[in-house]
Amino acid sequence: MIENISKYILYYEKQLEDANNLLQLLNTEGIPLSNKFKEEFLDLTVEHIQYACFFNSSFLDIATSLKGILTCESNWERRYFLKNGFVTIYETIKTYNDGIQKILRSSIKLNFQSFESRKQEIDLELREFRKKYQYDSVIRGIRNKAGAHYDKNFIEYYKNLQILDSSFNVKIISDFSNILMSLLKFWNELADEFLKKTEMG
Repeated sequence: MIENISKYILYYEKQLEDANNLLQLLNTEGIPLSNKFKEEFLDLTVEHIQYACFFNSSFLDIATSLKGILTCESNWERRYFLKNGFVTIYETIKTYNDGIQKILRSSIKLNFQSFESRKQEIDLELREFRKKYQYDSVIRGIRNKAGAHYDKNFIEYYKNLQILDSSFNVKIISDFSNILMSLLKFWNELADEFLKKTEMG
């Protein structure tokens, strides 16, 4: 399992680096556009790559947390990787729900109607994940009290760290990594369709 996680990390790290380089290039004024590439697709392309980078970064953080949990040698290391996993889950869902989801829904409805049902399936999976694993109470609490912040009351901080000491929490992180993998696969298929549109245009 660790070997597979390492392969995914290396693969998506390279994907992220390539995507970021392309994003930098597209944000440079005066870049020559291919004859096949219509200028009106430029903004949509930049938007598409930014979201791909967001999903990719989140997946890398979760995969790295999982790898750390599986290879750690002390309880403190385990808690460290668990809390980083919980912070990633919290921040990814918050960022997605606070704007990205709505923009994606509009973009897919306008440009990629055949992907609407898949997008709805992933959104449903995220909603079920939030409910099942108590995103608004447990995950947020760990993020606020021990993950992204150190609670001023050490007893409160340590209590939240101890909540992490459960194999159930490893399952939460693992399940979220599967959702992110679904999002990445979905996004790659969408990218292929987008490429066809730009080449046909």
